[in-house]
Amino acid sequence: MVDKRNGVIDTYRGLCILLVVLGHTRGLPSEIHRYVYSFHMPAFFILSGFLFNSSKARADAICSVREKFHRLVIPAWVMGAICGLPFIAMLLLGKVKYAEFVELLIGTAIGFPRPDGNFLSTPLWFLFCLFSLEILAVVLTRFSGRDPAVPLLVIGGIGFSVCRETPFIPFDLHIAMPAAFFFLG
Repeated sequence: MVDKRNGVIDTYRGLCILLVVLGHTRGLPSEIHRYVYSFHMPAFFILSGFLFNSSKARADAICSVREKFHRLVIPAWVMGAICGLPFIAMLLLGKVKYAEFVELLIGTAIGFPRPDGNFLSTPLWFLFCLFSLEILAVVLTRFSGRDPAVPLLVIGGIGFSVCRETPFIPFDLHIAMPAAFFFLG
């Protein structure tokens, strides 16, 4: 069976990737920076929601969760491990204390979104957040028996209202809640 890709979706993904790179470019005029940051990550969540297969989630939730874990979390952990190699060297050379190393390791494994709490793998937050959001959509789809649009809209609204006060929650659930609003695609 040949898996057909949607060229339009791939084009949108490519444009979003370019916008992420543009948004992280130093010296960018503040107006452009604010404009790019106003929609580039929500656009990724919209695309992900558009591609979410609710019938597959309803039919086999366990398989769906396993696939999402392998597609999102495993690559994040692999990249986190690669980013951790210099920290292992610093640990062996005595430049990082063992307790600090373990904190960074745990932060990397659970998607801590700031560089002071991981192996400088902060950009991986999106994979953890998307995993949390997709698992939430799978659970809602599986147990509600229908499209999870209304519950995701409610969760997104709650997320927007509490996201400033919400502390870090592993796998970036604190970010996934407001992102649920965009996942509706």
